[in-house]
Amino acid sequence: MKVNVYTREKVNGKRKPYKKINRKRIYSEDTTFTLGYTDPSTRKWKWETLPPPQRPTANSMNLALAAALEKEASFLTAAPSPVKVTPARLRIDEMIETWLDRIYKTRALSTYNAYRVAVENFRKTCSKEFLDELVLRDLEVFQETMLDEEFGDETIKGRLTNLCVFLHAHAIKLTLSHEAAKKDVEAYTTEQYDALCAASTDEEKQLWEFLKKTGFRKGENAHACYTDLRLNDGAIRVGAKPQFGWKPKSKKGSRIVPIPDDLIEMLRARQAAHPGDKLIFPDQDGQPSGSRFLRVLKIRAWKAGLNCGDCIGRVEGKDVSCADGPVCSYWKIHRFRASFATAHYRANVPVQDIMEWLGHTKMDITMRYLASAKIGGMQTRAAVNRTWGRATAAVGV
Repeated sequence: MKVNVYTREKVNGKRKPYKKINRKRIYSEDTTFTLGYTDPSTRKWKWETLPPPQRPTANSMNLALAAALEKEASFLTAAPSPVKVTPARLRIDEMIETWLDRIYKTRALSTYNAYRVAVENFRKTCSKEFLDELVLRDLEVFQETMLDEEFGDETIKGRLTNLCVFLHAHAIKLTLSHEAAKKDVEAYTTEQYDALCAASTDEEKQLWEFLKKTGFRKGENAHACYTDLRLNDGAIRVGAKPQFGWKPKSKKGSRIVPIPDDLIEMLRARQAAHPGDKLIFPDQDGQPSGSRFLRVLKIRAWKAGLNCGDCIGRVEGKDVSCADGPVCSYWKIHRFRASFATAHYRANVPVQDIMEWLGHTKMDITMRYLASAKIGGMQTRAAVNRTWGRATAAVGV
């Protein structure tokens, strides 16, 4: 750190600005010398006026120069100022691996497995890379996914709790508890479905038809293979796919779903057109891809002007209104299951059969899918009209 010596002379009683000393000049005995330097602790310029020597002489400048050298030496021996270190960002995958390893070594195996299942399933629903990027909405998406997959309330509650334990262990103060309230699954109307198909390609129309007429979940659709077809029986099977490391989410496991003749013909033609494919709807690499179907669905719904215009989604890390982009929360693959159930219910198929085809193990879950079917059914409409027809007659209107 360089320290310079300055003087500030008076002219007509007024002081001039500071000026570096001239070493060839001889200054008068009453000259005042000032040190000028950058203070290393504050990074700001500082003036330090030297006191007059006890015995003023014509060589007081030499004393000032010696003081400047002494000041420079003091800076060299002073303790270095602390360096501000920016902490490294924590990657979610790395923290999960480290945390689970610690849990495995210190806790019971059952506890380890519970934590592992929670964080690994959360990771499937979250594409963010760093822990500090997580927000409450990421936990809500995880919760909604488990609801869509029809996990029990205790399972959802336990996984959210275990996920929050992991987050809190890394100073991420996010908490979400699960409410046991059930939501009805609303089917797409005929008008919505027709408008969606009008905005879709032929390939996409086949996908929508398959979803509507099989009632498959997103994962079931992504892993559906031609070997699952029972065309002679007019049915398709849902079962585990060890080659993809996948099995059905439902506790019921495998099941057989009857499908109509027009879908059978479409699948025959599709198989003939793609003789090398194993999956019915693979991605470009021939692999399962349920998320791709959802992206396509949201894009086509937006292009068709079917978005609600009221909800907010995220595109490339930014909040976007569904009126301006394909982010509407109304459009979900899972609603095709409600359309499947609604169509069968209105065709007088027994509810017990619909429950079996959907892969449900409880009737109350199936009834959530039939809420809109019952409201919009002919019997309900006739009953409502009869009710208000009597009321009208009673008051003489």
